Amino acid sequence: MKRLRYIFQLIVFFSLFSNMRTFASDLFPQLPLVIYSEAFSYNKPFQFVPSGWMGDIHALLAYDNWRQGPHSGDSCMKFVYDMTKPWIHGWAGVCWQYPANNWGNIDGGVNLSGATRVTFWAKGETGEEYIFFKVGGNYGIFSDSTEIIYGPVQLTKEWNKYSIALQGEDLSHIGCGFGWIADKTEQVAEKLIFYLDDMKIE
Repeated sequence: MKRLRYIFQLIVFFSLFSNMRTFASDLFPQLPLVIYSEAFSYNKPFQFVPSGWMGDIHALLAYDNWRQGPHSGDSCMKFVYDMTKPWIHGWAGVCWQYPANNWGNIDGGVNLSGATRVTFWAKGETGEEYIFFKVGGNYGIFSDSTEIIYGPVQLTKEWNKYSIALQGEDLSHIGCGFGWIADKTEQVAEKLIFYLDDMKIE
């Protein structure tokens, strides 16, 4: 009898866990889903946040309330990758994750099925910045269902709109809604400086 009770308890536990997993990975946000429009403006409860710093993070600086020449509104984001500092990886980047610090070890991905693209505005400090942009790519127990790499994109000194196509991709579980990566060997200047604004999933 005790053995049967124990087995029953295990069945109930794993059933509840399975239901929790299904719920967590079936979160459907309303589209368009804003990633960034203004500093300190959040689109709860499905807010992708720039918590996923990668590569030579010691050489990275980020400003999420930069007010000099945004594409729209009062603010934009500014990133600086200082390649004069001692480096380990030779590249750096940032992922916007849901929830924060989700590298595929948290069952918190969002179901973006139905989305067709990620759009964003970007410009460089010199117009010689080469950057890869991405969606998905978390690998772990709860890996993202896809990874899309866009680029390398050469930015200009003026704001330009870019679009990452999502058609035909499995978007059922996405923990990294947007991200960028810069390779040290592809840059001309010693410091990579660029700006992002008005990022959203449509």
